[in-house]
Formats: sequence, C-alpha cells, structure tokens
Amino acid sequence: MKSKIFSPLIAGILIGIAGTLYLKTGGVVGAVMFAFGLLGVVCWKIDLFTGKSGFWSGRMILRLIPVLLLNIAGVAMVTLVTLTPEMAEAAGEITAKRMITPVWKLFLLSGFCGFIMTTAVQFGRQGNWWPLLFGVPAFILCGFPHCVADIAYWTAGIVNGMGIADILPIYLVTVAGNYAGCNLPRLIPGFLPDPASETRKAASTANS
Repeated sequence: MKSKIFSPLIAGILIGIAGTLYLKTGGVVGAVMFAFGLLGVVCWKIDLFTGKSGFWSGRMILRLIPVLLLNIAGVAMVTLVTLTPEMAEAAGEITAKRMITPVWKLFLLSGFCGFIMTTAVQFGRQGNWWPLLFGVPAFILCGFPHCVADIAYWTAGIVNGMGIADILPIYLVTVAGNYAGCNLPRLIPGFLPDPASETRKAASTANS
C-alpha cells in the first residue's frame, strides 16, 4: 500500500522540483535542468503517468488514474512551497499559450511529448540515457505539453486567480494527447516489451 501511494507522489515531487528549476532558470539551461526530474523517476523506478502509459495494459490502465492524481499532488505541493512572483510570471506566459492553442493542435502537441517520453524511458531502462537527456529539453523547448509538468504552471495560475473550470478542459486534452503519444511507439515492431509481461511485472511489484 505504501508503495502505491509514495511511488507516484515522489515522482510528482521530482517533477515539481524540475518545474521549479525551469521556472527559475528558463531557456535552454532550465530545460536541461528539468531532465533531473525524469532521470530521478527512471533511476528510482517509480510511477509517473507518462512513464507508465506506454507500458501498462489491461487492468493496470485503471491504475494510471491514481498515479496521475498523486503525481499532480506532488507537483502542486512543491510549486506552492517554491512559488515566487518571477516564477508565476514565467508560468503565466506558458499557460497563456496553452489557453489559446486550438484543441486539435493541443492534442497533437501533447502526443509528440508522449512519444518522446516513452522513447526516453524505454532507452533509459536499457541503460542508454541520451534520449532521456535530450528528450526532456526537446519537449520543453518545442512547447509540447506534459500533463504532469504542466501542473506546476497551472498551480501558479490558480494561485493568481485562474479558474479550475477554465483549466480542466485544456488539461484533459493534454492528458489524452500524452497517453496517445506514449503508446505510439507500439507501432514500431519490437521496440517495446510485451505489454502483458509489463502488466504482470507491475502487478507483482504493487502486491509485494
């Protein structure tokens, strides 16, 4: 039970720290520093929504919901503690772009992010860290939405008076796009391990 709660919560905390680094630093340096979050997640082998969406199948898909919710809680907690006016201003520029992006384009951009994430995680599992080290700065600098990382920006927006009802539809499109993109590598024969074996492994870990 503890692993089910703390694994995704700690993953969210790591991404929250990465988001703080990016909002404080910005630019290429901030994007590179953001990679700390995903590096920590992969090294610790803990649960991140976009790190598991391309690997879990069957009943394990339902477990993605509490994983995402706990990821959100971890990111929001860090953001609320670290938030400064300068960070809020930087976050506001990002959320403003999300708000005016057409739904179809937001979905596709989020899909590109999901594709990068599964690619980075899969190669990271194999000990090849280059796709991860370059993939994270790539999706940030390209402006591809990431449903966990974006919580840092949306949390800053809520603190500054944004309404959850205005954010939620945009956020759900981001989640759907990330999920679709995370599963896109399945079209590449042999790229991902058998989803059934991944599901059994995850279930065994959860019950241990």
